[in-house]
This record gives sequence, structure tokens and C-alpha cells, in this order.
Amino acid sequence: MAKFLYKTHLFTVIVAALFASSQLAIVNRSETTTNDFEIIFDKTEVVIPCRCLERKVKAEDEPELQVSIVTSTAVRNPLTFNYAVSGGKVIGSGPIVVWDLDEMAPGTYEISVEITDGENKIGKRISKTVKLIFSPECDCNVSCPSLEIRTDKKAVRPDDKVIFHLSMLGGEFANRTLDYDWTVADGRIESGQGTEEITVLTDKHHESAEVEVSVEVNGLNPSFNCPVRASESVAFGKQSIPNDFPTGPIALRLDDQELVAACPPEKKIRHVRSSPDMIVEAQVESLKPLRGSRIRYEVAAGQILGNGNRVQWDLSNIPPGTYKISAGEWFDGKQYGETVSQTVNIVSAVCMSDPVCPILRINASERTFEPGDTVDVSAMISGLRGSMPILYNWMTSEGQIISGQSSNVVRIKLPSIVEARQPRVTLTIGGLNPDTACPNSVSKEINMQSTP
Repeated sequence: MAKFLYKTHLFTVIVAALFASSQLAIVNRSETTTNDFEIIFDKTEVVIPCRCLERKVKAEDEPELQVSIVTSTAVRNPLTFNYAVSGGKVIGSGPIVVWDLDEMAPGTYEISVEITDGENKIGKRISKTVKLIFSPECDCNVSCPSLEIRTDKKAVRPDDKVIFHLSMLGGEFANRTLDYDWTVADGRIESGQGTEEITVLTDKHHESAEVEVSVEVNGLNPSFNCPVRASESVAFGKQSIPNDFPTGPIALRLDDQELVAACPPEKKIRHVRSSPDMIVEAQVESLKPLRGSRIRYEVAAGQILGNGNRVQWDLSNIPPGTYKISAGEWFDGKQYGETVSQTVNIVSAVCMSDPVCPILRINASERTFEPGDTVDVSAMISGLRGSMPILYNWMTSEGQIISGQSSNVVRIKLPSIVEARQPRVTLTIGGLNPDTACPNSVSKEINMQSTP
């Protein structure tokens, strides 16, 4: 009987031990849950700003977004984040970075990140895409060029030649290569296709009473929605009648009508365009210049470099304002034709002021918590400037974030087993101007009673 009781007692001890071991295994498994990382963007799509908005520095005008890598499970070892993008560039490092899509064409772009730690316990790659689109609305005061076709004949005989010349007056077509696509009815283009001027040989047996041409200009900024087509015609007659082209200049073209004064290097903002130099290329267009004449320029500021129909207008060190340039054709002390003029605006770039970095703190109770307790932890940010949305990225070295990730307050469930180290909560914020290089991370230990 005693032997039977002893065996029963031994069996009970073994079962209890196995049950305790299994429960401990369950606890250990729960404490080492695989990290589930997620990519969070601060925008659902990125908008390419209007050209006239490039000098603004509002967050919504910048072609970039903030990227935050979040997790709710414990991260005990320092993590390394290796980013790769299909377009643009990544600015910064760590769990929050800026993805800069400046100068990229509209489309869908992908960012991927490989997350690792020093002990190779975490090795995970995740990715996410975002759409880059043109701004649906622009408040630009766009100046479109006027398109005018001139001819060298008032009337033309069949099987004779006539010249058509396109003049683009005013408007903005800086730094653009233009192509001219001409079409002709009752004639064929002998020369000049793709340029501003064509020579047309009219049909000997024409079907209509006039030879008609049209041209489409390719290369203007499509977001300006300016007219790109023009047409003109010359009547057929028994004889060709010359059409006197106007004497002197008919147009003054500038390659840029707005210059942006540069910021000092230490105050430069990435998305603020400044002119590479303060020089404007000026070209006078004349259909029938007089032999031996010269173009005389007058400017309200700066100086003219060179001479002839194509010169440079140097506006270096000229303060912001609107300045006029005029050109006329002179011969033997007399002006022929009209004076043509254009204006240039010099504007100040929005430069970065001396940065004042915000102060980050983590607010949590200083009492000693029991294993398995929950604790509320909040972010405290003082001295924050600007309107850029703030991203909150929380990580804990022990336990689990059970609510509030990506907000300014999180609730953390502390682990049921405490080792030698205390739980440490780390906050990283996004939304600071990356050009200022201000610190964006802070940590705090949570006081927790060690398990015996």
C-alpha cells in the first residue's frame, strides 16, 4: 500500500513538473513573439507642386513624404534600417526617414526596407508604394506666348514659293527646346520643317482658293495649358504680290523671366529653386533687318554682355524687383521700326532661418510597476515650429505596445518576467525639417520590480 502511494505521489510530481514546464514554455513563447513591422506614410499620395509654388516651404507643397517603420512587439537590440527606393532619395536613417521625390515624373514608386539587429534575430524586408501626381490646381499667374504667323507674300501664284514665319511673342518658355510641326494644304514644305520658318512650294493644280498652313508647337510646359497651334493662309492669284515684312525688331525673347536670388549655403532649403546664375539670355527677332544696322539695348538695371541679336543680360547683385529691357534697331543714327521690350522679376528665395530645435521628453509615472502591469507613456514636445504633421514612432525593449502606436500616447503591457535590465521606451518623431538636422529621438526607462 505504501509502495502504491509512493508511486502515485511520484506520478503527480512528474505531471505537475511537466505542466509547469509547458506553462513556462508558453510564457517564453509569448515573450519572444516575432516582430511584425509596418510602413506608415504621412500622406496617401505626393503632389508635384506648381512651378510658381516652388519658393514656398509649406509641408503640403513639398514633393516628399515621411516614412515610419513601426512595431508593437519588444525590440531588445538596436535595429538597422536599410532603405531602397525605385525613385527619389531617402534622407535620414532609423525608423523615421524622409522620402524625397523631387524632380521625379508622375507615377507609382516603391520604398522597401530591410530590418536587422546585431544578433541576427530580426531579418525582415517590407515594402510599400505611393502615387506621385501633378497638382490638380495651380494658382500661377501664367503668361502664355501669343503665336503669330507672318508671310512674305500677300498673294501667290500656283507653283511659286511662299515663306511662313512663326513669331512667339511674350510668355514663358525658359530652358525649353521647342519643336514646330507644320502642315500644309495645297502645297508642300520645301525646307524648314521643325523650325520657326518654312518655305512652301504651292501646288500647280490647287483645289482651294488659298494655300493654308498650320503649326503646332511642342515643348511648352503642359501644366500651363497655353495655346500651341496657329494657322495662316495666302490667297492664290494670277501673280505673286510681295508682303513687306515689318522693319526692325518684331519680338524680344528671354530665356527666363523670373530669377530667384540664392540663399546662403548654410541657409539653403532643398526644395527652393534658385537661379544657377543671375544671367538672362535675350534674343531679338527681326524678319527684315537692315544691312549694317545694330541692335541697341536699354536696361533698367544690370548690364548687357555682347552685341547683336543675341546677348546676355547680367543681373548679378541686383536686389529683388521688376526690371525692363528694351531693344531697337538703329542705322546711321536713326531708329528703324518699333522698340520691343520685356521684363524680368527678381524674387527672394525663402531661406532657412537659424534653426531652433524642439525639446523632446517622455512622460511616464515614476512609480515601480509590477510584472504584467500596463503603463501609459506620452510624448512631450516643446519649442516645435512649423505646420508639418508629426509622426510618432514608439518602441519598447520589453513587453508589448497594446494601443496608441503612431499617436502621442501609448499603452504598454509590461512583461510578466523581468530580467536584469529595466524596460526602455524609445520615441522617434518625424515632421522636423530634415535640413536642420535636429535630434528627433529620446528614451526613458520604466521602473519595474524584478521577479525573484
